[in-house]
Order: sequence, then C-alpha cells, then structure tokens
Amino acid sequence: MSTKEETIVLSWFDDEIRASLAQALADGDVCLCADPRELTDLLRARYPLEGDEPNWAALGQVQRIAADDLDRPGALAAFLDAWFAARDASDDAPLVYVACNLKNTAFELTPRALREHAEALFGYPQNAFVFPRTDDWILHSTRDDELIGGVLAE
Repeated sequence: MSTKEETIVLSWFDDEIRASLAQALADGDVCLCADPRELTDLLRARYPLEGDEPNWAALGQVQRIAADDLDRPGALAAFLDAWFAARDASDDAPLVYVACNLKNTAFELTPRALREHAEALFGYPQNAFVFPRTDDWILHSTRDDELIGGVLAE
C-alpha cells in the first residue's frame, strides 16, 4: 500500500471523515488496498495461516476497508459513510470489509442482514467482504468464491 494511494483516497472526503480515516490508518485498524491480491498478501503477512489461507477467526476484532474502485470517489465516500454508521450503531463484532473485482448481482442487505448472511455462508459473522461497484455492493468469500451482492442500506 503506497502513501500516494492513501493521499489520493483521503483527499476525497470531508475533514471529519478524513481525520477519522487517517487515525484509523495510523492505528492499523483500516487497510486501503487497490488490488485484492495485495490484500491477500497483507493478510498472509500479518495473520496466522490455516493451510494456504489466513486464519479468518483471528480477524474477529479487525475492521478493514479496501478501496478497489479508486476512480469512483463518490461511491467510496458513500461506502465509508455507511461503514462508519454501521460500526457506530452496532454492538456486535465488527465487520471486515475487503475489495474484490466481481460482477454484480442484485440483493438488498442491511448491516445486520449482512452479518447473518456472512455467518451462514462463511461461518464467521464478522467476515463480510464488500466492495463498491457503481451504485451496488458485493459480498464475497475469498475462501470458496461464493458471492451475493446488494445495496448496503440503513
């Protein structure tokens, strides 16, 4: 992850969001990543492996955003707004967000439904994988390539 990418992304947001995101980056709570392969390499470097996969259970208290759609700042800003709102409103385990280049399907999800679908699909309620694609959202498991997509709604 380059400093240049962080600077470009941070410049898209208002002062409050930029300050929150900058602090999260400094604390290591948020990862901005343009390439899903880069994120996989990061996880493998920082977390224990189960075979060839990161130990997803070890991610239970980690919150991550990966900026995949770097040419659509409006979509990413909306995603961050929804992420901060969901995080602040939730007393459950935090969500884990990462980016994947996948085709879109139509499916509407609330933050709680997102957790429930992730738990049903992947076995970990906190491991929800999301990325913004135009006005839609994708939920994807890097473990088995199953996916559902939708709009992250209030």
